[in-house]
Formats: sequence, C-alpha cells, structure tokens
Amino acid sequence: MAATTTAQFGTWKSPITVETITAESSDIIEVATTPDGKIYTVEAPPSVDGRCTIFEYQQGARHEVLPATYSARTAVYGYGGSALAVTTKGAVIFADWKTKGVFSLDPATQNVTPVVDTDPQVFFADFDAHPINSQWILAIREDHHVQPEEKNTLVALNTSDRSVHVLASGADFYSSARFNPAGDRICWIQWSHPDMPWTGTRLFVGSWTGDGTVTDVKEIDGEARNVSINKAKWGPDGTLFYTSDRSGYWQLQALRQGSEKPQPIVLSGLEKGEFSSPEWILGSSTFILLTEDALIATWTKDAREILLSIQLSTSTYSTLSESLTGIANKALQRLSDKEFVVIANSPTKPKALYRIELSQSQPQLNVLRSSLSLDISEEFYSKAEHISFPRTQGSGKLGTIAHAFFFPPQNANYSGTPGTLPPLIIEMHGGPTANVSPGLSLQWQYYTSRGYAMAMPNYAGSSGYGRDYRDSLDGAWGALDPADAASCVDYLVSTGRVDVSRVGIMGGSSGGHAALEAIWMFPSTWSAAVSRYGISDLERLVVDTHKFEKHYAFRLLFGETVPDDEDQRRVVYRERSPRFHSEQITAPVLLLQGSEDKAVPPSQTEMMVRSIRENGKIAEMILFEGEGHGFRGLDNQRRAFKEQDFWWQKYLVREDDHA
Repeated sequence: MAATTTAQFGTWKSPITVETITAESSDIIEVATTPDGKIYTVEAPPSVDGRCTIFEYQQGARHEVLPATYSARTAVYGYGGSALAVTTKGAVIFADWKTKGVFSLDPATQNVTPVVDTDPQVFFADFDAHPINSQWILAIREDHHVQPEEKNTLVALNTSDRSVHVLASGADFYSSARFNPAGDRICWIQWSHPDMPWTGTRLFVGSWTGDGTVTDVKEIDGEARNVSINKAKWGPDGTLFYTSDRSGYWQLQALRQGSEKPQPIVLSGLEKGEFSSPEWILGSSTFILLTEDALIATWTKDAREILLSIQLSTSTYSTLSESLTGIANKALQRLSDKEFVVIANSPTKPKALYRIELSQSQPQLNVLRSSLSLDISEEFYSKAEHISFPRTQGSGKLGTIAHAFFFPPQNANYSGTPGTLPPLIIEMHGGPTANVSPGLSLQWQYYTSRGYAMAMPNYAGSSGYGRDYRDSLDGAWGALDPADAASCVDYLVSTGRVDVSRVGIMGGSSGGHAALEAIWMFPSTWSAAVSRYGISDLERLVVDTHKFEKHYAFRLLFGETVPDDEDQRRVVYRERSPRFHSEQITAPVLLLQGSEDKAVPPSQTEMMVRSIRENGKIAEMILFEGEGHGFRGLDNQRRAFKEQDFWWQKYLVREDDHA
C-alpha cells in the first residue's frame, strides 16, 4: 500500500470535486415493464432544464421514445409520482408536466394521442391499465377548479371516447388503484385529513363492471389515525398483497381469493423490520410477485435495506443483496418468473437501473444504466456506520435511544495530523417523516474525502425503525429533532471520533428548520450552520402549505389534540420558530434561498437574517434567482455547493493546535 500524506483534517485534496457532484447525470425516476421483456423508464437527462423523458430498453439497446415537446411528470398532491404505465397492447400512458394532460404513446412510431381532454387545472397520476380491455385506465384525479382546496377522486379513463368516470369520491386522498389479473376487481387506498399516508389509511376492493363503475365495495383493512396501509397490488392468482403497520412495523399481508379476512405473511426473524416506507410519492413499488409463490421485497432494518426473495408456500426467504439501498417510489418491477428490474444505489455505486436474474447459485446483478459515470476508486469512499446513541440533550425522552449514520474521514492518500480529531458536519434530512440511508452520496463523500467526519441523524420521527419511533416526533417537532442532533454530537465526542470545537450543522427545508432550531437551543455545540431554504416561521408555513400537508404540521406540533384557539397555537408556533429566538444564536449562519420558493418564501429567510444581525451575530443570505424549493439549475447547484464549502472552510478548518 502506498504511503499516505499527513495533513490537517479538512484540507485533504480529493478527486471528488464540485464539478464531479454536479456532473451531467441522468436521474432514473421510475420504471415500468411489459410481459415480453421491454423496460420503460422515466429519466431526467442532463442539460434539459428539468424535463423528464421516457426511454425504452430492449435487447440491450436504450433509446428515447418521448417526443421533445412533452415532459413525463405529475403534480398530484404536490409531489407527484407515477407518471408512467404500460398497457397490454404496448401503449405507454403518461402524464405531461407542461399541459397536465394524459396521453398514449406508441413507442415504435413516437405518435402521441390524448387519453382525455386536457385541462391545465385538472391533474392526473398513478395510472393502471386494464389487463384485457386496455382502453380503461385507473387514475387519481386532482381538480383545481374547486375552491378553497382542490378535490381528489379515483377515476377510470376511457381512451376510446376520452370520458372520465368517477369510481370513488368523498375522501381527501386516494392512491394505489389497481386492476386484478382477471380484470373484474379493483383495489385502492384512501385517507382524509388530518391523516398522512403513514399515519392512517384504509384499503378497499370492489367489483369492476366493465362500463366505468364499481360495485360491491368492501373495506378490507386500515384505520384512520392508527393504521397505515400501503403498496397494495394483486398477485397472479388474484391474491391481494399490501403492507400494514398494525403490528408496529410495516409487514406484508395477503387477502386470498375467496377469503373475507387478510392474513399476515409471517417471516421468522423479519417481524421487527419494515417492508414499506412513507409514501410521499404516488405509485410506490418496493415489492413484486414473480410467480404465485415467489415474492421479491425490500426489507428495512435500522434504515438499511436488504433485497429478499420470499417463498410464500413455506414462509422462507433468502437474501439477494445486502448492498442495494435507496429503493424507493416506483423502483421495482417484474420481467419474468426469474427476472426483475430495480432502481437502487449502494455504498459505493450511484443510483442505477439493475436487471437481476435469479439462478440456482447466485443472483446476477447487471447494470443497465447508471445515473452517473464515475472513475473514482472505492478507497476514497467513506462507508456508513449505523450508530445508536442515548439522548443526552433537550428536555424530552432523556436516556432513550436515537439513531444516525456516521461517515468517518476517508481518503486513500491522506491521514490526519497526529493528536488531532476531524471536524464534524451534521446533516439533518428533510421530511421530517423520512430517513437517511447508507447509499452513496457524492455530496457527503466530498467532505469525508477532504478529512471531515459527517453524521446524518435519523432523529425522532424518521422512518425505518417502526411505528413507535416514527410517531415519537408527534407534538415534539422543532424540539426533539434538534435535541437528537446535539445528542449525536455528544456521543461522537465522548467516543473520541470528532473535535468538539469544530462542529457544524446543515439541512434543507424541514432539515434546515431543525438546523436553525439546534443553533439557538444548544448554542455552545455549534461552530457554524448552513440552512438551505429552511423553515424559520412555522405559522407562515401552516398558512401557506398545500392540501396534502395541510394538517401535517398540526400532528407534529400538537400531537393528537390540536388547540381550537389560534392564540394557543401561536404560542407553540413561536416556541418552535427559530426567527423568534435569534438572540440566543452565536454560530455564524449561511442561508441559501430560492427567489421563487413558495413553500418557504424569501421573506421568511430575510426576516431570519435581519433578526440575527440585529443581535450582533453573523448571518449571510444568498438568493438564487428563479429557483424554488430546491435548486435545479446547474450553475446554481454549483454555486450553492461552493458557498457551503467556503463556509465550512472558514469556520471549521483552522490551524491545528498540535500542528
């Protein structure tokens, strides 16, 4: 092994640059397949200014099939998802971002025809084509003509006459409408305020009449506020599969044909893990049926996914991969009895489309398309370590356990100055009902390969640890999550891994809110902070948010009982809004903000900066013109990252005491 250079932590030279991170890459968003082995993906290729297109993979070749005037992306529930479906006759059904219309694409000729009459105020998503009469398409409709908030319904689209038939209405939200293989039944999931899809949903089935109506509707499972049902789909023999967290973990369930009551699929040793995740995006597919007896699934334990092959008749399973992770949204689809495709990354590989073939010996993992071409040795990548640590900060849940992924400094060419410890950057994920997984992130590796340590808390409320942990943020948002960040620092300092005098915290959106909360609640912990479009005023957020999240903040802030009195609510809003506590902030703060951000308007960030400066402390705001809630432009992405890097260099990297 070549000798390494000794140098101060945070100053190492790395092959991972800002240009590497923001290199032109094709984001692989969702995948669909046909019985004859064709694969279709929705991808956002480079240099197309956010356009999402459709590619066909067949016999080793990949080519674009969507005309350039269209963008395959949906807007239902704000976050969209599931813009693509394929009929049994080979037509590709897609939603167009620009017009909000639904269209049928002939991949061979690239001819596009409307499925329904286009109305820019009516959105559709989450399509499923009838297995026999492919002119019928199930979809979720969102009508923005209705005031004061849009109306969502479950509908059937008839491509032969462009008619729209309402199948279910009255609930606030719908998802996962699917035909069974015989085409005579459908299933769907629905929920209403104040629930989110991970707090309480209900599963229904009904008989499809063939003329745009559903009869004999029955509720199968679920419970408002208490039981989350998701990822419903039919097996080839007509069994209905889905996940339920009634046990405390999202576990697989099956409703057999002729049975009135679903039964859990019990897999010994997997009871305390999860076969699902929060459904922010429509159309999630993280388990599939290859045959009546063979099921492929992702199972998550401590926010780390394992890809499994399950034999239903014997309730046994085998591991296909322990490295593939980041399997989310519409990422897993069947090709044949022995083949499937999955969108995933790994600790050392970027997101890619894999074709996996099952054999008698070992499964064969073949990369069909990588989102990014990298020529960087794995010796430069820091590997995630899952850590569980005691809560030592804050007033709630002291002594209980929180979790994080820790990434130590790693560079094949360098070692740190003897007698010193690396600076630490804490990254707070958004959501907050989400998690960090251990897959490759070049943004994190940029820092670890330069000699920083990084930690990503899966703080209270994060998914991947069961229902109790996910619910533990209820009533404590803005209090327990920043306390978990400070407790994580305590643990890493006490175990001798990081320099207590060089600790920064950053995050985007609700992660930015957590970072801003942390620096006023625990000011002695932090040397600096970065907020990317972070929430600083919760009252303004609650007023301005969209329908999907209209009640989300209430549960997070107040728990089960929301005060009727607005003044009582305002007390909590202000307690958890960092801009009202800026006098306690001592760490220099960099705030990155889009000029067109509707979720966190620039005025929020401007008030935060003004308040910090009025108290004699350091705050800098950089406004990115034309950007919304997140930065899409290549130049803006590069500038944002360079500004963050400069901030950490300025406040976390300084002359070693022992150098």
